[in-house]
Amino acid sequence: GLRLRVREDTRDAIAAAAPHADAAFRSSPVNRDLFLGILRNPRDLYRTLRDMMDCGALIAYIPEFAMVRHLPRMDFYHHYAVDEHLLRTTLFSERLLSGPAAPGGRSDPSLAHVSRVARTIRRWDLLNFTLILHDIGKGEGRGNVLRGGHLISRIAERMGLAEADRELCRRLTLNHQKMSQLAFQRNVEDPKVAQELADELGERET
Repeated sequence: GLRLRVREDTRDAIAAAAPHADAAFRSSPVNRDLFLGILRNPRDLYRTLRDMMDCGALIAYIPEFAMVRHLPRMDFYHHYAVDEHLLRTTLFSERLLSGPAAPGGRSDPSLAHVSRVARTIRRWDLLNFTLILHDIGKGEGRGNVLRGGHLISRIAERMGLAEADRELCRRLTLNHQKMSQLAFQRNVEDPKVAQELADELGERET
């Protein structure tokens, strides 16, 4: 509850150690569990990941993130560089779990139902893991969705995630554009559209 920040000298020490991270560091079960613990926490997740990025800890643990560091996106829908876009997705997961409040503290009743459903999700660690990596394939150029699915599966395997967890993250990454396609091409207020998506996903947790 204290919401403390990491001291500057500690950040400097992390930054000095980060370039020396090796394969054993990235495949450590201890580090995996610590990282998943961070991703399960609905409070200040974006700020924590931003601190990890700024001092080099995030790229030390997931070196593939360096491919999208400061990578610009030149389109109408993305307002940030790819790395910032990925980290900022966690602001929305924080918002869903903290209640139906819009930015600036204003109440947003339209999010009340979505927030209730969000609180039933069991594996927020896997969801946030996928959120911060869903566009990682953009660092390798064309075909970024397929590349992203391969990369997130490889990263999850290196971390030691169970096969079912790896497959869920891969599926979410491969299908993450479906909702935006529905939003721009279909009537999202049509219950049939929602039902089609639900049928395709198959399970409530997915």
